[in-house]
Amino acid sequence: MALSETNIQELIEACQVGDRNAFEPIFHQFVDKIFKYVFFRIGSDHEETKDLTAEIFAEAYFSLPRYQPDPQVRFSAWLYAIARHVVADYHREHYRHPRVDLSEAAWANIVDNRPDELIEVIQEEKFELTIQKIKCLPPVTQEIMHLKLTEGLNHTEIARIIGKSAGHTRLLLHRGLKQLRKLIDESS
Repeated sequence: MALSETNIQELIEACQVGDRNAFEPIFHQFVDKIFKYVFFRIGSDHEETKDLTAEIFAEAYFSLPRYQPDPQVRFSAWLYAIARHVVADYHREHYRHPRVDLSEAAWANIVDNRPDELIEVIQEEKFELTIQKIKCLPPVTQEIMHLKLTEGLNHTEIARIIGKSAGHTRLLLHRGLKQLRKLIDESS
């Protein structure tokens, strides 16, 4: 059963006063999503993804004493921000630019009934062509699309994760979708 945001906040408060076991349900709630996010950001290396996911949860656990809830932003956005920083450190350490591997499996979590322009693009065009053209977009745009569409985060939460304003994330998503349509049209 999924924890509500209220349940998560209660568990965080319990962690903050020393209950080490209170973090376990939080871990189980988010481990698969964080794993997918890391996998999406570093490519298809399962062992590296597992290690980085463990590092993210360790950092989250030890950072909980400093965590301050924000009524406009879910806890998951804070967790994704930590994940983003860990992945960035990973890329810096390995002297690689962030690489986004958007395979069909990475986009399999997109829910068809989401009222979003990208869903319309995917329904109108061939799925593989769309995935291929998404890879041509700037990495930050790909990340915003992933967080919005596969993770279901809102623009305020995405903004907190990537360090930009909510308006800027909307603009980047809008431009990315416009660029994606153009790339697909040029391929037809």
